[in-house]
Amino acid sequence: DMGVRAEHLWGLDFSTVQQPPYQGLKQLGFSLEKEMDDKDKITLAAMEDRLEINAASPAFGLMVNKNINLEKPDTIEIEWGINKYPEGADWDREINREAVMVYLFFGEPMDADKFYLPDSPRFLGLFLCKDELQMVPYLGKNYRETGKYICLGEPELGETVYTSFNFHQAFRELFGTDEVPPVTGLGIEVDTSDLPDGRSSAFIKYIGLTRETN
Repeated sequence: DMGVRAEHLWGLDFSTVQQPPYQGLKQLGFSLEKEMDDKDKITLAAMEDRLEINAASPAFGLMVNKNINLEKPDTIEIEWGINKYPEGADWDREINREAVMVYLFFGEPMDADKFYLPDSPRFLGLFLCKDELQMVPYLGKNYRETGKYICLGEPELGETVYTSFNFHQAFRELFGTDEVPPVTGLGIEVDTSDLPDGRSSAFIKYIGLTRETN
């Protein structure tokens, strides 16, 4: 629905990422962290209407845009999909791995729950899953106080799904607060580390932050 897009407060159409995508993403304000720019492990491909993120072996990559500070949006819209789910990922058994995750960061960094971890703002991690429960919050091994993970869909391979998720409502429920800090960052991750095979493939066409409620 293009009418929804027209009201977005922040949007990124991945068909606009310049080649090579490593430079193009940096121009759009993303820093490539961990193994996201290790081309032996993860390849980023800017296609005609999408960004593809492919892991060729067990890998962990993250791209983060910290140049965001928006108080008004309450909903995230994502057009995305999976070409290959990572074999062995199983959030119900705490094997927390995924072909693609979109992070929303809220407010200022808070103390991490383990002294050796960097401080992080509170966050919601949104992903596509093969067998896990949808719309049920999962906890990670770290950042258990500050982060929640939610599977938003289980698409067929190659299928483009359109996700609309009211993160304001979810944040209030999951963190037990009426105060939702501004969105201060957005990240995209692939994590197939420690899996026997480690290959995965996902794509993103669009991410937008919009306002549903007046």
